[in-house]
Amino acid sequence: MIETIQALDISLFKFVNEFAGTNEHLDRIILFIANNYLIKGIPFWMLWWSFWFSRDSDRVQVRAKLLAMMAISIVAILVGRLLSAVLPYRLRPMHDPAVESILPINIDPLTLNQWSSMPSDTSVLFFSFATSIFLLNRRLGALMMGYTALLICLPRVYAGFHFPSDIIVGTAIGILISLTLMKPLSKLVLRLRLLTLEDHYPALFYPLVFLISLESATMFDSARAFVAEAYKFAKFVMI
Repeated sequence: MIETIQALDISLFKFVNEFAGTNEHLDRIILFIANNYLIKGIPFWMLWWSFWFSRDSDRVQVRAKLLAMMAISIVAILVGRLLSAVLPYRLRPMHDPAVESILPINIDPLTLNQWSSMPSDTSVLFFSFATSIFLLNRRLGALMMGYTALLICLPRVYAGFHFPSDIIVGTAIGILISLTLMKPLSKLVLRLRLLTLEDHYPALFYPLVFLISLESATMFDSARAFVAEAYKFAKFVMI
């Protein structure tokens, strides 16, 4: 059974990956889409800010869910990275000689070679986003799920960053995180009266929200780099 699933996984990967390396312009466009945050994270946060300033009659409930969504994004990236670290290491298709993947033209063959392929933290994060939006607005949420699948996840399979199963598992985790946490976190926001911070401390509230939304939109790359460098510095000082 496991061998059958693995064979299907590789077959699906090769079906998508076989178009790589055939046209330099196509490869450049796909890699641009796969790596650019204006396409990945920014659209989700543009929607977030649009919801925040909407004149919805149930504004308090909407804003509570939006703050819950912000917390969910932090949980999602932490869970994605934690699972990638604790689960058995899996080579990415582009680094697995047994798969014989086709590399896009001009891509660095060492790209992401330090990270395990399973699960895709990208799909964990952005499907948790899409699910959170679905819980706010079903039509927009369904649209963003399709957007995530086609413009965020599929290019990563094309480029050899992930197997389809990495994406599927990450998708399931992201959806589960959002469905599990949205309601209790929204209630917690209301119980702790966190929304009153906007009225009482706007000069603190909005810069903090901006910082978290920026980091979330860029998959916390700057925050992760900061933590990594701080850890290295701490180890150096303790020697």
